[in-house]
Amino acid sequence: MISAPASRFARFAAFSTVLLWAALSPQSGAAAASQPVNGRNAPLAPAIGRTIAPSPAWVVEDEEPVPAPSLEPSEDTSDGMRWRLVDDRYDAASQTRYFRRVLEVTSSDGLGYASNVEVSFDPTWATLAWHSLTLTRADHTESRLDFDAIEVSRRHDELDWAVYDASVTAMILLEDVRVGDVVEYAYSIIGANPVFGGRVAEYAFLQWGVPVDRVRRDVRMPLDRPLAVREWSGAPAAISSETDEARVWSWRMDDVPASENDYDAPPEWDTRARIQASEYRDWSEVVDWALPLYPRIEDTSALAADLARAAFGAAAPLPAPEDHDTAEQCVRFVQEQIRYLSVAVGESSHRPSAPSDTLARRFGDCKDKAWLLAAALEPFGIRAVPALVNTGWCGGIEDMLPAPNVFDHVIVRLEFSDGRVRWIDATSTHQGGPLDARVIRDYGLALPLAPGVNALERIVPAAETRDRTSVRERFVSDAFDAPALLSVETVYRGAAADRMRARLATSSRTDLSRSFLQYYAQNYPEIEETAAFVVDDRRAENVLTLTEAYRITGFWQRDDDDSPYRAMVYPDAVSDEMQRPSKTMRRSPYQLGHPVHIEQETELKLPEGWDDPAERSAIENPWFVLRMSSTGTKDGFTYRTSYESRASRVDAAAVPAYARDVDRALKEMGWELTYQPSLVGSSGSKRDRVMVEPGPYSPVAMGAGAFVVACWLAVFLLFARRRRGPPPLPPGPGPVGLGGWLAVLLLGLLARTVLTSVNLVAAAPLYLQEGVLQNASGGITGVGLAALRVVAWIGGVFVVGVVVNGMVSLVLFLGRRRATRRVLVAGFVVAVLGAVADFVFGAALLAANETDDYRKAAVTSGVSFVAAVLFAVVWITYLALSKRVANTFRR
Repeated sequence: MISAPASRFARFAAFSTVLLWAALSPQSGAAAASQPVNGRNAPLAPAIGRTIAPSPAWVVEDEEPVPAPSLEPSEDTSDGMRWRLVDDRYDAASQTRYFRRVLEVTSSDGLGYASNVEVSFDPTWATLAWHSLTLTRADHTESRLDFDAIEVSRRHDELDWAVYDASVTAMILLEDVRVGDVVEYAYSIIGANPVFGGRVAEYAFLQWGVPVDRVRRDVRMPLDRPLAVREWSGAPAAISSETDEARVWSWRMDDVPASENDYDAPPEWDTRARIQASEYRDWSEVVDWALPLYPRIEDTSALAADLARAAFGAAAPLPAPEDHDTAEQCVRFVQEQIRYLSVAVGESSHRPSAPSDTLARRFGDCKDKAWLLAAALEPFGIRAVPALVNTGWCGGIEDMLPAPNVFDHVIVRLEFSDGRVRWIDATSTHQGGPLDARVIRDYGLALPLAPGVNALERIVPAAETRDRTSVRERFVSDAFDAPALLSVETVYRGAAADRMRARLATSSRTDLSRSFLQYYAQNYPEIEETAAFVVDDRRAENVLTLTEAYRITGFWQRDDDDSPYRAMVYPDAVSDEMQRPSKTMRRSPYQLGHPVHIEQETELKLPEGWDDPAERSAIENPWFVLRMSSTGTKDGFTYRTSYESRASRVDAAAVPAYARDVDRALKEMGWELTYQPSLVGSSGSKRDRVMVEPGPYSPVAMGAGAFVVACWLAVFLLFARRRRGPPPLPPGPGPVGLGGWLAVLLLGLLARTVLTSVNLVAAAPLYLQEGVLQNASGGITGVGLAALRVVAWIGGVFVVGVVVNGMVSLVLFLGRRRATRRVLVAGFVVAVLGAVADFVFGAALLAANETDDYRKAAVTSGVSFVAAVLFAVVWITYLALSKRVANTFRR
């Protein structure tokens, strides 16, 4: 089965038929045919896809009306549509799937999709029957189902995936669809892929990325055929009922909310309501179903010999037990010389091609290549069998009912003569290492296709396959005012070597050189390559070494002749592996790359020795361990960093703690080097600077602060007073209430008031304690200190004004007073003036005490000033023009 979840429900619904059909009649991960496609491009018969017939007799529509949604209309739509009904039913006796959809066009964005009704199906084993297609406008409903309006064409949407099948698409293009129209259609697909022998295996979602007013799923079974069902993530328990002919399992959900799935959650994690139904009692029955698709080949020696000749040429060695060198070359040939191509027609969706056919035509999909590899390895003394896995759910299939549609990919299970078990993906490319140390993706669980297998098996990768990288950088700086040379040696092992080997094979040297250079240019803009990179690939050991060489102009930076030289080294290779979730307040766990081990050593050869003592630190938690160390050497400095993962996931409740440790690690990593040359005739000190012990809070200053608060309160209450005038007119057209952008403004006002209050309290000693400002300025005295104090108090006055304005505005805002707009505008003006004062104060403080912290503070205050101006312009314009504002603040 190949099914990619759509990010928007509109796309899901556009392919709802084919996706559901694929989910319920799955095709093995990369489905392929056992014979060339005959007549794929032949003209379609005129009747295909154009049958119009009544709904099946067993379909009984709900008598209860679809409930009104609980959400506001603006929240209950997606891409200009509101989904009223998603109704899917299956009758096992007739192998018929019935689909019904009802959608309402809510804006012009939905006209394109609602006007185009598409259904995809495979005519080699299925028939499409249209039942109805209506359009309702106001109280008038008319049928739009017309034989001549149905167009049928072959599907080509999967060609980019190298997947060919026999599916066709039937389409009806509706004319004159308007906003407010309701489009309803129903159809059935009769027939099932014969490869499943008529047995039922259903898997379906009841929830998507947008709300749906009603969702219904039915499975109808003959009375003599038992069925197991299972539900997840809030899906309702099945309601079972019986008629004289059948038993029906029904699931129905009303007012279904949109699901919230995090893209960075583990693959087995899904919060969407979903259900499964299966006729298979245990995993042994799934094995029994699959084994006839992979019949045993009695004599595989000839096949192995043919494969060896294809891999080695005419001088190929004959297959012999324990000849793993030849076996490795055969595996590599299957992986890389038999191209991936899937041709899925009828039973070939799950029935692989004969291994000899796959070898002869040099193409196949996962099941073709897996069977070829498994059969050909037997003469080498390796017991190999195909094994079914799931590429999406991975280990999550442990919680699912046994069924063929649990799987969508085929790999190979190897068992060596000494009992060791390993796994190989025949569709992987550019892999290195011996057979017993090939990298395999963490699929979690697999179902080996061998007689007697009755349970899923845990996939345990070899230790040698773990992701390991070692980076050694060497900077050589012979003079502080000259360029530095940089040499980099990166050693990749295991999965890291496979990835880099694939990158080298699929990119040009020019593009790679440019990419490597740009990587270092992020930290060193004036960098140039001094020699082409060199690759040493020991593929048999799966160790790949990449060597690079650069020259960095401006490695040492200084602001002026009196300031020190500075240089920065940072372990980018390590930091790149540290995953930081974009969302920390979440319901789902966070997926981590695991196992990963990366080390980076940076050595600097400097014009002078480095006498700093050795330092060591570490950050350890349940998810990773980060170790950092630095040592001075006789001619420079060495900095080492290592990162090793400890888990593959972070539970949702622990994500904030994990994110804090990642932020801390990213902040603590790296080293800033500072060198101050000797200054002839300068002592390095400045006059008129005295550090003092801060005094207690000054009563005079506190009184002045209280007076400032009172003055601001009087000013804003004056703005807020009720003014005489005619009563307001009734609300005009447009939205009313604290919604839309007005809610954003309210939240921003609350946040600004709280944060400004916190900052004001934290900065109180600067205004109220004698000596604090003097020390902050580096100990200046006299006129300079007096001027700085005046600038500080001007800024403090405006900060107090912002806080008082926020409190008054919140009271008026929640009371919906007419004065709210006047007070808010005044507050934005005060905030801009405060930002100006804060910028001036930061610049004055930087002039008095030139340090990196104050430089950063000055830049921050400048950014805050620009932001304050932009916010003021945007929100004052909004307050002046918004209909919602005019209709809301009227008291």
